[in-house]
Amino acid sequence: MLDVKGLQVAIQHQPILTDITFTLPQGSITALIGHNGAGKSTIMKTIKGWQEKKKGQIHLNHMD
Repeated sequence: MLDVKGLQVAIQHQPILTDITFTLPQGSITALIGHNGAGKSTIMKTIKGWQEKKKGQIHLNHMD
């Protein structure tokens, strides 16, 4: 299970993502789609811990 609440990311004080919230139940298959520059890669990098978040919570299998 993946639970993202209120995710905010800024790069060099420039807001990139603001208030991203979603929940993916265990066993689900989901696609992240959007235009170029919409923040898809930034969301994935933040979930993986490669990008620092400014604010919000990310829980994978109930672990921070």
